[in-house]
Amino acid sequence: MHGRPRPPKDQPEDPEKQRAAGKRLALFSRLCNEVLARRAAKRYDEKSLALAGALLEQNPEVYTAWNFRREALQLALKGDAGPGEAQRLAQRELDLTEKAVRKNPKSYAAWFHRRWVVEQGLCPLDGELDLIDRLLDMDERNFHGWGYRQFITARAGVQAAAEDAYTATRIGQNFSNYSAWHARTTLLQRLHASSRTVTLDQLLAEADPASSTGESAASMVPTWALREEYGLVQQAFFTDPADQSAWLYHRWLLGGSLAHFAAASGTPREGTARQVLEEELACGDSTIECTVINW
Repeated sequence: MHGRPRPPKDQPEDPEKQRAAGKRLALFSRLCNEVLARRAAKRYDEKSLALAGALLEQNPEVYTAWNFRREALQLALKGDAGPGEAQRLAQRELDLTEKAVRKNPKSYAAWFHRRWVVEQGLCPLDGELDLIDRLLDMDERNFHGWGYRQFITARAGVQAAAEDAYTATRIGQNFSNYSAWHARTTLLQRLHASSRTVTLDQLLAEADPASSTGESAASMVPTWALREEYGLVQQAFFTDPADQSAWLYHRWLLGGSLAHFAAASGTPREGTARQVLEEELACGDSTIECTVINW
């Protein structure tokens, strides 16, 4: 996780820790071989699932064990499992994935499995939002957690305005929260019914933020909303001018303003569009004068 110091590379291993690691490795090897054999034999009984669960608690990245559990759950749901039993089985998977993501918050396999379980329609979504909050409190920039939150809020029908407030709160807690800034790039466009979705990752692949053409300006975030966002991002500049997260978001905002300016050329809106860009240029100049930054 972010903020955890790594031990020096030349630091000698504790002999006791080495012995314990050797025992864990031997147990993991036995469990792995047993689970693979049971999956090959299509043994979807309780003991098989218990062994697969024990294996995944040791290492959540064993994709085959997650696949094994999905196969078992699919068979149970297709069989004679009633609603109560189906929910019990789904909750068991949720409990296991929660242990897995607490052990490794960036486990692709565990997050994928949890998402698959939720897609079966057997889980209360309020509990999922509570879990995400707790996990983001532990690691606020975990992009897996943020991506899962977007999946859950879309499935639960959470309004974009509510998520807009949520991301603003998270950013206010830490202006260096890249994942929260990233989430706002999609939220703003949802809020304003944009048809073109451009994320920070896509923006970084573009050579020039002005590459957003005038033709797409109608689908961009409106100027008044961009101005509000500039106010938020400027707070981040004043707090930590050298942090790149806010500057990347600012660059994305400028892409929208430049698109509006290009579309407004020769119209009464040109003056307003120009004023927004001049204001941001002045803000950038004053920030640069205060400190040495790379952005």
